[in-house]
Amino acid sequence: THLEDLALFQGKEGAQKAISFLKNLTQLAKTSSAEKFNVTIKWDGSPAIFCGTDPSDGKFFVGTKAVFNKGAKLNKSLDDIAVNHPDVKEEGDKAGLRDKLKKAFVGLSKLGIKNVLQGDLLFTKGSLKTIQYEGKSYIAFKPNTLTYAVPVNSELAQKIQKADIGIVFHTSYSGNSLEEMTASFD
Repeated sequence: THLEDLALFQGKEGAQKAISFLKNLTQLAKTSSAEKFNVTIKWDGSPAIFCGTDPSDGKFFVGTKAVFNKGAKLNKSLDDIAVNHPDVKEEGDKAGLRDKLKKAFVGLSKLGIKNVLQGDLLFTKGSLKTIQYEGKSYIAFKPNTLTYAVPVNSELAQKIQKADIGIVFHTSYSGNSLEEMTASFD
């Protein structure tokens, strides 16, 4: 979640968390204190991936940010993805999105996710590249506007190279229906 969204999602408590974070960050920047301070990274992936179990029928689904819209496209099979995300629409080619959703469906359907999760797609196996920067090799991926580069010899790079898909999950939803779901942020 973006810092500025905490007040919207969590009310007064969220606003207090945001203020506390900014005060701590200011204090940390002013001193060389050994006091512990947690900083988190907000990954910038695309598209947003929603997945989990539809509470209305208990079936696994994958979708985009429109899963909470009226008439939402919940993809509960590879055929659903083909129908809901055709090759070409007026605004351009959607094959890339369809292929990403198919990969997400195949991989995530095996995990037994019981609630609904939201995350950002960082990479698929085919989107990874090896780049050179200042004489060193990196595994790189650019899911949106930022390019992420991980040293090729690192443990993280080895995990990335073995993965079919990389998603950073940040929000969990619970409720008796998609319309009634409430979010919690991790």
